[in-house]
Amino acid sequence: MKYTLIPLLLVIILLVIPANNSKPSFNDPDSGCTGSGCHTLQDGIVSVSVNDLQLQITLSGTSSKVAGELVDSNGTIVAFNNSTSSNPFTLTAPSAGLYRVNAGYKNPSLRWDSSMVSISI
Repeated sequence: MKYTLIPLLLVIILLVIPANNSKPSFNDPDSGCTGSGCHTLQDGIVSVSVNDLQLQITLSGTSSKVAGELVDSNGTIVAFNNSTSSNPFTLTAPSAGLYRVNAGYKNPSLRWDSSMVSISI
């Protein structure tokens, strides 16, 4: 019994930990983020343009790597880019609807912003 439990725990760890670490971490105090690893909200650094289901996200204030996530009206992350040197970058919505774009960067300091987008096709 002991030997069966160890592989099962290993599989759970290998599946759960990467899924939790694969998304950008734009944490605000409401999500329980504390300490120096948290991004600070900075209004106005995210702009979004929409073409069908493609969202082009631009961040101002940095020339380094950026990241972002697309969150549907249920609070589910439906698309994300964890790190890219492309600014602007593109996220694709799965369908028409109301979405929130969270995007940010680490350099020159940890900053993020959020923008609501309505997609209709």
